[in-house]
Amino acid sequence: MKKIFISQPMKGLTNEEIKYRRMEAIKWLEKFMRGEEFEIIDSFFEDAPVDAKPLWYLGESLKKLSTADYALFLQGWDKARGCKIENTCAQEYGIQTIYENRELSKKYYVNAEGEVITYIVEPWGVNKMHLIMESDPTQVAEFTHEELASLRNMYDSKENAEIRAAEIKRKAWCP
Repeated sequence: MKKIFISQPMKGLTNEEIKYRRMEAIKWLEKFMRGEEFEIIDSFFEDAPVDAKPLWYLGESLKKLSTADYALFLQGWDKARGCKIENTCAQEYGIQTIYENRELSKKYYVNAEGEVITYIVEPWGVNKMHLIMESDPTQVAEFTHEELASLRNMYDSKENAEIRAAEIKRKAWCP
């Protein structure tokens, strides 16, 4: 079973807001992990010493991060000092990183028959992404950014994909 550490900005949030965001993240992870079992490493410290300083929290978090297979970084991580340090540690020590992305992008592929197939793009770690077929979410492919950039007939805009699809269909009918 994979162990997942959640890194989230906490400054200025109530305990209830932090817990709510963690619960949302766990629901997101359930979809993202596609049925693979996982365990959340509890890194929210409600029983901290009264006089605990931010560095104390960071030290305790890094101990927990060291036991993780994956680290999930919630939106805003890149603006939170502790989260940025956790991210650097995860990268440097080989812990697979996952970035929450609520605004998933789409890519459009034009096949040999001139059909446009829509894929949802989910970031997966530092240099990988999952392409999930919108019409059949069980169809998932994993690519590095370089591999995805080199694919022919893959477009960022549906309009460009439809133009290419029309060209392919026109060539098929006009030898």
